[in-house]
Amino acid sequence: MTRVNKSYLFFIIFTIIFFVSNFLMVLIPNAYSMDIMLYNIIGQMLLFIPLILICLMAAKESPKNILMINKISFLDVILSILLAIAIEPAMTLLSILSTLIFPNDISEYLYQAIDSPLIYSVLAVAVIPAIFEELFFRGIIFSQLKNLSLKKASIIAGLLFGLGHFNPQQFLYAFAMGILACAVVYRT
Repeated sequence: MTRVNKSYLFFIIFTIIFFVSNFLMVLIPNAYSMDIMLYNIIGQMLLFIPLILICLMAAKESPKNILMINKISFLDVILSILLAIAIEPAMTLLSILSTLIFPNDISEYLYQAIDSPLIYSVLAVAVIPAIFEELFFRGIIFSQLKNLSLKKASIIAGLLFGLGHFNPQQFLYAFAMGILACAVVYRT
C-alpha cells in the first residue's frame, strides 16, 4: 500500500471512529443533561485517542517520524502566532461566505459555552482540538503525503481536514487553514 493510500485509509478510519464515538456518546447515561463542553471533551477523547493509537500502529513507523515532532525555534513559534493572528480576518471572511449558503451551527454551540466552566470551554474549543487535530491531520495524514510535492500534499491534507469537520459551513475555512497549516509544518 502506498503512503498516499495509507493517508486515505487513515481518513476512512477517522470517519468510522467519528461515527462510532458519536454513537457511544448517546449511550452515556444522562448525556443530554451533562455540561455541553464536558460532553464535547469526552466525545473528542473517544474519537482521537483510539484513532491516533490505531493509526500509529498501522503506520509501522516511529511515532516521532509519523507525527513529525521536531524541535521548533523560538522565532518559528513567534512567527506562527503572528501568522494565526494575521489570517484570522481571512478565515472569518471565508466563514461568513459559507454562512451565506449553510447555517452556522457552530456559533450556536459556542453560545452554549457561556454556561460552562471556563476550563471546560477552553479545553473543548481550543486545547483538545488544537493538539489532536494537529497530531492527526498535520502529523499522521500529512506525513503519509510527504513523497508528493508540498502543493499536492497540502491540498490533499487540507481537503481531508475540511471534510473531517463534517460540516459544510466549516469546510471552506478549514480547507484553507489546513493547506496553510501544512506549509507551516513543512517549514518547521
